[in-house]
Amino acid sequence: MAKPKTDSESTGLILVYSFITLFLTNALVLYFANLLFPKEIVLGTLYLSKGWAIYHSTLIMTVIGTLLIPVVHFHETKRNKMYTPKEWMIAYFLVNFVSLWLISRLADNLGLGISAWWVALILAAAYDWIQGLAMMALTRFH
Repeated sequence: MAKPKTDSESTGLILVYSFITLFLTNALVLYFANLLFPKEIVLGTLYLSKGWAIYHSTLIMTVIGTLLIPVVHFHETKRNKMYTPKEWMIAYFLVNFVSLWLISRLADNLGLGISAWWVALILAAAYDWIQGLAMMALTRFH
């Protein structure tokens, strides 16, 4: 007979599933954003291919996004109130915008270049919306 999962085991699995979901979602959004707006969102350098630029940028965005989950849960326990979906969306929007802006400042090393701050703002909104859909789908299947 299988023993029931503890909260820490359940949380660990949720983080793994969230990481995989966010990684795939982030990679697809970045790829299609570059296809649709190649002058505003540039992938690759002389030394980094487009694929490696997507991988590096997506990996950093995903790690930051996955680390946000335990931070939010910690904040929820401190204030004794669960985040609403709107609060989750606002948190992820802010983290996505700051992450994109910082990653694009390291374009020579990571391969993601963004033409202006407003492009990062729009891309963060797209990330936020699609990540929200993916995470809601993940919670339905988990």
